Amino acid sequence: MLALLRKAYDGCVDGDLESQNIMIYPLTHNKVLAEALCFKGAYQGTNYYAVLDDKLSKVEQVLAEQYNEAGYDEKQGYAFVRGSYKGRAIGDCWDGQDAVWNGKIFIRTSDWMTGGCYKGFTGGAWQLPTFVSDIIVK
Repeated sequence: MLALLRKAYDGCVDGDLESQNIMIYPLTHNKVLAEALCFKGAYQGTNYYAVLDDKLSKVEQVLAEQYNEAGYDEKQGYAFVRGSYKGRAIGDCWDGQDAVWNGKIFIRTSDWMTGGCYKGFTGGAWQLPTFVSDIIVK
């Protein structure tokens, strides 16, 4: 599996995948989500996510360098990946994005930013959406 993940994406800079723990999360329709650390800095990091078949023999989707959390929303009934990142500038602004599992692939469902983070608004005063969608679970 390590060779397959390495072949699918070789842009992770925090060591190689051999020294990383790889978490496997079950999805649907004989699919799983693999998670490995991609980059870790002083106050944030990114993970490498890949959707594979349940035999771990084929990478079907790569979600690298965009997300740092995976989970399952029990109330809404869907799997998600989420990323939020602090920018290095005056006031350390934030931005982020979400994607949900639609049964075949992860699709982007939101992007946001905090806007200008200065003049008393360290970290941003608001989450300003730059992309929104409605999630309908059937």
